[in-house]
Amino acid sequence: MLAGRSGVRDAPPEAETLSENWERLIERIRSDLGGALDRDLIEAAARSPSGIAIDDLPAHLRALATDRRRALLKESIARKDEPTTIPGSRSRNA
Repeated sequence: MLAGRSGVRDAPPEAETLSENWERLIERIRSDLGGALDRDLIEAAARSPSGIAIDDLPAHLRALATDRRRALLKESIARKDEPTTIPGSRSRNA
């Protein structure tokens, strides 16, 4: 019985299968949220000024953030090399 309550019984213990299912669900949620958090941290660090935030990441995320920063820089350079056009006008590189 619960303390201070006469006549009220404690809840029965959870069945083992229910407990196992709860544990699997909790682990899945942790895994999904952790993956999203890692991706967000990597992206934010890669886009930080001069990549300075990369040094603040845990070791297992630093290499990923460095690779992401390199990819972002390559994309930026490629965009600068592309001609800029406005619909109905000529290219500035023409």
